[in-house]
Amino acid sequence: MRNAAEATLAQMRVALRKRLDMMAQLVKENYLLLHKGGETVFLNPHKNIDILEYIKKVLKV
Repeated sequence: MRNAAEATLAQMRVALRKRLDMMAQLVKENYLLLHKGGETVFLNPHKNIDILEYIKKVLKV
């Protein structure tokens, strides 16, 4: 049981790292804006069309 739990934990860490990397990329490209020292995140209102196209591409709509 312990090996299964360790494997699950490792998979969760990989998934979390991927999400953090994606968020960092979105911040770098100014899709996401950080406020209050990174405690608050919001979408850049000046990139509405770009964000919509990005979402469509990711969701393959």
